Amino acid sequence: MASDTPAFESANFELKEIINNSWDGIGIIDKQTKFVYVNDAFSPMLGFKKEELKTNPFLNYVKKEYKGDFLKLLKDNIQNSYNTDMNLVCMRKDKKPIYLKITISLMRNKKYFVLNAKDITKEISDDEILNNYVLSFHTNKEGIITKTSYAFCKLSGYSIEELIDNSFSTFKHKDEKQVVFDNILKNLQKKNEVNQRVHFSKNSGDSFYVDMTMKSIYNKYGDVTGYTALMFDVTTELSLDKQLSIENSKLEIMSETIKTISHEWRQPLNIISLKAQALQFTLTEDTDSIHVLEDIKMTSKELSETIEDFQNIMKLRSEKRACFVDDILKESIEMFNKQKENSIDFKIENSLIQEIELNKKELLNIFNALFINSNDAFIKNFIENRQIQLKTYLKNNTIHFIIKDNAGGIKEDILPNIYTPYFSTKEKCHGVGLGLYMCKMLIQMHLGGTIDTKNYENGVSFDIALPLD
Repeated sequence: MASDTPAFESANFELKEIINNSWDGIGIIDKQTKFVYVNDAFSPMLGFKKEELKTNPFLNYVKKEYKGDFLKLLKDNIQNSYNTDMNLVCMRKDKKPIYLKITISLMRNKKYFVLNAKDITKEISDDEILNNYVLSFHTNKEGIITKTSYAFCKLSGYSIEELIDNSFSTFKHKDEKQVVFDNILKNLQKKNEVNQRVHFSKNSGDSFYVDMTMKSIYNKYGDVTGYTALMFDVTTELSLDKQLSIENSKLEIMSETIKTISHEWRQPLNIISLKAQALQFTLTEDTDSIHVLEDIKMTSKELSETIEDFQNIMKLRSEKRACFVDDILKESIEMFNKQKENSIDFKIENSLIQEIELNKKELLNIFNALFINSNDAFIKNFIENRQIQLKTYLKNNTIHFIIKDNAGGIKEDILPNIYTPYFSTKEKCHGVGLGLYMCKMLIQMHLGGTIDTKNYENGVSFDIALPLD
């Protein structure tokens, strides 16, 4: 080997410059994989200095599970010069793995190999991300699965072995018609891209839905070799749509019921109130009977107002109009201050300066109900430094209104019940407990949004999210 080394060292200067300036690691190794020559690129690639690399065989840097295959590649290359490359993992000096595409070539003297190493760590990482998180599979021209991502295995519950060599229609849900899959394959064979919502069955028997795009795979000659499918899981989305449809049906029934019975309730309530008033006129002295009759009148009035409250929930009283969010927030505060004597410090944090189409009247009622709720909590918990923060922002074409107070929060065990009609922590429950329920109904039924409530530090936060579409 000593007699060969000077030959390497005296190689053409220009050729050495080309090799040293290559982005790939280039080296010459013997049959025991010891470096005879190594270019500059190998040093940053593996994290060792060139002098350090030459003191150890290349095999020392190869991860254990790849060593056998690498030695076999060297042996096979001697017998068949077409066996030249493989992917393997080496360990850098900092103990981090690096993925390399190795290409080897036996030199004319039959003693050494030229070793070319290309860093493919990023490509491998990208492939791993796709494999782990993207739902996909490949099929041959007959629709038989030849490759599948781990993400699809995880979603479907089938192993790679169970999926491969089976038609992708094998895994259809029993309620999905076979003709759907037959048509997909027919369109693919006509070189058409297919976009289809498909109902599959999991290994457990559960179902899942995917929006699937399938198109042809071509070789370098332009021939179709198979098809690739890219999918998005829409099971949850469809489930929510179904649940929303059910809820809307319930609300429609509820609305019709309220309309029907409200008229039937109002008439007897009016009669009760009038008769109580007539009886009061016949009693001249201040007796217990007069107070009882007064209670009857007040209770009838409260019941009538309750009917009015429910009717207001069922009908939308305004249309969307372009308005400034800042104006709505300020008007809601003014409206509340006219009703309540309070010492609440309102703080507005609004970055939305453009006009936005909103249902102003409904929002004013919602904010007023939330302010009243906070005010009651301030009084109950004897809070002196009373603050309500109003914050707005846009995200994903949805406007968020955040209302936060420092009134002490809501006990976690009752937090899930605060939107239940007539649920209240107050001693007198009749006639109260509808405020938050009405807020939720208005937001969900008419504004198509959501309201989320959670405790934070020393108060409670309401997040109202309204889509702008």
